[in-house]
Amino acid sequence: MRGHQALIAMRLRGVCPSAAFLTVGTDPDKLWQDWPTANPWSVIAQVEIPERDALTSLDFRFLVGLPVHVHGKDADRTLKVAQMSLDAGAKAVCVVTTGDFKGAFIGEGETQWRDF
Repeated sequence: MRGHQALIAMRLRGVCPSAAFLTVGTDPDKLWQDWPTANPWSVIAQVEIPERDALTSLDFRFLVGLPVHVHGKDADRTLKVAQMSLDAGAKAVCVVTTGDFKGAFIGEGETQWRDF
C-alpha cells in the first residue's frame, strides 16, 4: 500500500483531509505519490493498493471518520477493500469497478450497501 503514510502523518498532526480515494491495483497517474504536496490544502488523500499486497496484511484505521471512494478493475478485490474500509471506521464508502459489478454506496449509520 502506498500513499497512506502521508495520511497517517497528517492525522497525527490533527489535520484531516476531506476524503480518501483508494485505487485497488496500479494507479497509472501515481496520485498516491503527489497528493500531499500537489495542493496546499491536501484536500483528498490518494492511496494505491497494488496487486502484490495481501489484503489480510493491510490496516485501514487511517480511514476512520473519512468518506472513502474505492475504485479498481478487479471487482472481488475492490469490494473486499471497500468492506475493509467500512469495517475500519470509514464514515461512508462508495465503491466502483470496471468489471461485472458497477457500484455501491453505504453511508454513515446505514447497514446495507445500495447499488447504483
